[in-house]
Amino acid sequence: MALDGTTLDVADTPANLAAFGRPGGGRGQGAFLQVRLVGLVECGTHAVMDAVMGGLHLGERSLSPSLARSLGPGMLLLVDQGLCGLALWRTFQATGAELVWRCRQDVKLEVLEVFEDGSWRGELGHSQPASKRVAVRVVDYRLDDPGRAGEPQGYRLITTILISRAGARGGAAGAVSAAVGAGDRAG
Repeated sequence: MALDGTTLDVADTPANLAAFGRPGGGRGQGAFLQVRLVGLVECGTHAVMDAVMGGLHLGERSLSPSLARSLGPGMLLLVDQGLCGLALWRTFQATGAELVWRCRQDVKLEVLEVFEDGSWRGELGHSQPASKRVAVRVVDYRLDDPGRAGEPQGYRLITTILISRAGARGGAAGAVSAAVGAGDRAG
């Protein structure tokens, strides 16, 4: 499963105006009414399994927690970097689903243990007391995109998958790949 958000234009009706408001900008009000939609999508079929919407004044981070109702043990949730944070992580981790989230490389994560494959154990919630932090496995990697000049771009994934799965190739990356494949087969 993947969690992501978008905005949609909606009909300019009094009911929609009352429900979602009119977006604003530097030049005044927007021409079209818009709604923010955050969805939980099955990666293999692209089926929308659950969604929540609200006005543009609501961010993806504030709309996302209610989607936890559709997750459970045996599922895998992929999330892009805009939603990486301790409170949302705790909400989705409580469902029993495995989490693999991209996060910014400047998120402070102390290296607590380095694994054979180069990934490492850290804790999300660096600024929180130790009792409120959450253990994560961190996978830092670089991709050399021939379409972009310069140095390879760095990426960071954090996951609840702390131990490499038996038989997975490529260490943490292999474990994540195996879990994604299992998630696609389960859907």
